Amino acid sequence: MRERREDVELLASHFLKKYASAAQKSILRIKDESLCALRNFDCQAMCASLENTIERAVAMEMTDELK
Repeated sequence: MRERREDVELLASHFLKKYASAAQKSILRIKDESLCALRNFDCQAMCASLENTIERAVAMEMTDELK
């Protein structure tokens, strides 16, 4: 993932759809500032951390956009 930062947005969108659907929420997008922060996040297990982050964010979000 560190070598392919451009995939972060695709993966984040995939996880958003997955967890928003599971939580029966209509969250449609991720704020640009949040995507930028996710792209810059440095972690060994980036994909698993990204999925966990999106799952938690969906659970807490009350609007149609992750912040």
